[in-house]
Amino acid sequence: MTNAGKKCEKNRHEQFYSVQEFREKLPEKYTTDEELISQITEMAKLTVRLRISCPDSPYDRFGSGFIQRVRKARGKPCPCNGECDVHYVITVTTVYHVVRSQNEAKKTEVLPSFDQEGEDENAETLQAYKLLETDIEVGNYDWCAIECVTHSEKLVKYFGDAIKALERLQKATYSKYKDDTDKFVVMIGHPHGGPKKVSFGTWSRKETLKEIRSTQDWCQYRHDTPSCPGSSGSPVLILGQPLCGYGYWFGHPHNHSAWNEKEKKTITSIGANSIVPTRNSSQP
Repeated sequence: MTNAGKKCEKNRHEQFYSVQEFREKLPEKYTTDEELISQITEMAKLTVRLRISCPDSPYDRFGSGFIQRVRKARGKPCPCNGECDVHYVITVTTVYHVVRSQNEAKKTEVLPSFDQEGEDENAETLQAYKLLETDIEVGNYDWCAIECVTHSEKLVKYFGDAIKALERLQKATYSKYKDDTDKFVVMIGHPHGGPKKVSFGTWSRKETLKEIRSTQDWCQYRHDTPSCPGSSGSPVLILGQPLCGYGYWFGHPHNHSAWNEKEKKTITSIGANSIVPTRNSSQP
């Protein structure tokens, strides 16, 4: 654990589980659900640590993010040097208070596979180059995305396969748990900039923040899943949530945003639920 983690006052670190051990820490109800376990595993593959070099501070800032999309860019100038014929763009969702500007985006290092102590020392990193979009017109939206560049086809295949698997598993667990009353939540991130951790909780309230199209509910959840500084931007799995889908720019899942001290609740960024038609609904 980092020095900041050792001084942390939240004192919930025993509720953070490694990627290797989370299965045995799941509530008993879910320990035999191989689809849910696989879904969490694929989410973990796409969870990344963000490290932002801050020129006005002697310390780097850490956050978490989620690889939402991978695409090939051909015939366009490569952000690394402008001379590559083909490169790949990786879109990482996070929250605006982690990456606050275009300038900070260009100083953001993305570390994909940091699951155990020591793996960050010589690991392959991605360099962000662009702040793609933000949701800051209302303060509590707190969502944004950054773009990174890579030339590694191996890495692109690894992420692409995980996104496809995650979309399939999301549909399966939604069908299974859409009427579940336990309101189970899973969050994966890098508390205090350390190795990837999984934590569990339950959600208590969903709030609609804005409407964009008739088939999407852009909303925010409040839940009790443990988090710490560095967890901001972590992907949040709301079990049984009717997500619009992974791998697309629209309809993105939720990211961890903040801790509300008054309510003693963790808050997600804005994210999109599909509006599921009912028998009496006129929606397509």
